[in-house]
Amino acid sequence: MKIYLNQDHLDIKLNLLEKYISFNGSFSVPLVNITGALAEKPDWNMLAVRSPGTNIPFIIKAGTYHTALGAEFWCATIRKKHLVIFLNGWNYQRMVLSPGNPDELAEKINQVR
Repeated sequence: MKIYLNQDHLDIKLNLLEKYISFNGSFSVPLVNITGALAEKPDWNMLAVRSPGTNIPFIIKAGTYHTALGAEFWCATIRKKHLVIFLNGWNYQRMVLSPGNPDELAEKINQVR
């Protein structure tokens, strides 16, 4: 996964395997729809309906998940921290990703929004 921050949008480029397991392609999220970003470990055991996607407990979670808060996109492996992007007025309420540098990306996203 590669994440690029441009002037007016955030590009999330998934590799072939990530596209396959998440049943999604890459994303281009307008910065006006991003309300914030954090590097944190969200709850993996939340009550959610996966549609479509892949879930291998305690290893990987990828695809669209519907929770009480709304739709979320996950493409994450189990690790200490993930990049969590909070959205408003877009396809998802939040995106949970596993890039190599979540702290740095969260800081950059919060600076430009």
